[in-house]
Amino acid sequence: MKKVLALLMAVIFLTSAFSFAVQAVTPRSNHTILTNTSFAISDAGVAKVFSYYEAYEDVMTEAVVTLTIKKRTLLLFWDEVT
Repeated sequence: MKKVLALLMAVIFLTSAFSFAVQAVTPRSNHTILTNTSFAISDAGVAKVFSYYEAYEDVMTEAVVTLTIKKRTLLLFWDEVT
């Protein structure tokens, strides 16, 4: 039983050590027609993030896109990836 529990905890730890997350917040307002965000990690470990939006030309004057990539460490904590 102890070996099974130790194996399960090792798998959870290893999976959490290599998991990434993108904090993609795509708010919509009455000035935005469409928003889209996609995220992919290559086999080499390179993260690619694509953010796209469409807005009404005569109403929207400015848009600010902020992307934050975080990596989970120690199962509970998230650190920003630089």
